[in-house]
Amino acid sequence: MPAYSRTLAAISLVGGVLTYSLPAVASTSVVTVTLDNKPITDALPDQLGMAMPAAKMSQAVMSVNASPATVPAGEVTFVATNKSPEFVHEMILVKVADPQKQLPYSSGDGKVNEDAAGHLGEVSELDPGKSGSLSMKLDPGTYMLFCNLPGHYMAGMWTTITVQ
Repeated sequence: MPAYSRTLAAISLVGGVLTYSLPAVASTSVVTVTLDNKPITDALPDQLGMAMPAAKMSQAVMSVNASPATVPAGEVTFVATNKSPEFVHEMILVKVADPQKQLPYSSGDGKVNEDAAGHLGEVSELDPGKSGSLSMKLDPGTYMLFCNLPGHYMAGMWTTITVQ
């Protein structure tokens, strides 16, 4: 059967009224991501990663904010904007198996081991004021967005989102 015939097969006559239905169209959820930092005058804090014992997130000088924080499973587009007036930032996406477990982190280079953490995609280094996007099909679960430039993750530059 030709493609147009399959589409038209959804048209029917019900009780003398012509009705039709369109095929369902998958929608894409859009998550707005803001990458930012406070003015930096001292050394960056270094104990603010996920599940760090006694982490005081009020001391964070760098941040990732995602809105909305919960989206339906399926196609998700992250639109990341670097709001920092001075620093380059990036957005890495990983699926979190256990929110109570720390990500694999190397204090020597001040970065998360992206491969071991399960790197799914990223918006690479964004200069101040610049934006970029990443689209992915996501299954239900908890995901983390973080900046992996040296020191940024442990300075509090991460957040989680829930995919339902």
